[in-house]
Amino acid sequence: MDDQSRRHSLGPGFETMDLKQNKRIPLPIFLFLLASLLLAGISMGMFPETFSDYKIFREAEKRTRTGETSAALQDLYEVLQEHPDSLPVTLKLIELSMDTGCYDLAAHVFNEYLIGKSLSDGQYARMMRYSRRLESYYRTCDALEELAAELEAEADESEEKKLGRLRDELEKLHEDEKQDQALLYYYEGITASDPEEYYGCLQKTYAEDPELFNVRVLLGNEERNRGNLTKARELLEAALAKEGRDEEALEGLAALEALEEDTQ
Repeated sequence: MDDQSRRHSLGPGFETMDLKQNKRIPLPIFLFLLASLLLAGISMGMFPETFSDYKIFREAEKRTRTGETSAALQDLYEVLQEHPDSLPVTLKLIELSMDTGCYDLAAHVFNEYLIGKSLSDGQYARMMRYSRRLESYYRTCDALEELAAELEAEADESEEKKLGRLRDELEKLHEDEKQDQALLYYYEGITASDPEEYYGCLQKTYAEDPELFNVRVLLGNEERNRGNLTKARELLEAALAKEGRDEEALEGLAALEALEEDTQ
């Protein structure tokens, strides 16, 4: 296999990347980026201009597991802005954004920094997998936004009727395998009036995508409410391992510890 067949360019003809050029860019997780690259046997002259940039790149993944996800992605994004041609930084930021559920950031980096760069077979396959995931996510986001707009326009309809219609439409969307099932379960859950349905939808959402929004915290709090204290602690501590300043998770854990004291 020659070199040409082993490399791919994500250029203008990359139809699969239909990801809304300027789709929303992450909320409080709007981030920084890092420098050039570090491939094993490369000389120091190929590293980012400063050791601090290289350190940000090297430690980013570890920081996403030790409560610093927002800061790690923010720092890495800033490095990428300083070194926009760095493929290792681009790929690392996309990978970490996808792994932590920061899909808006991943889509932004895809569109602004990855298009046109040459990739190895392995890199190309991984980016295509992420691309398909993002397509599904945004397809469902668009469907939900359209549905919300339609319901908002029905000024004369009662809230109960609107809710019923919403749930019917969500059920129909589930039948389309191209839709993001986790996102659909999440919205079914937060609009459910029945406690068992709410709990069931959170479980399904978490099984499909544990990084989606705040589902880990919602499920942890629900497990606490149901007396499943060990499971609740596991979920809430996992949320804090991802983002140590997550106020919702901190409040949930405080409530859990108070309950544990009362039951001793």
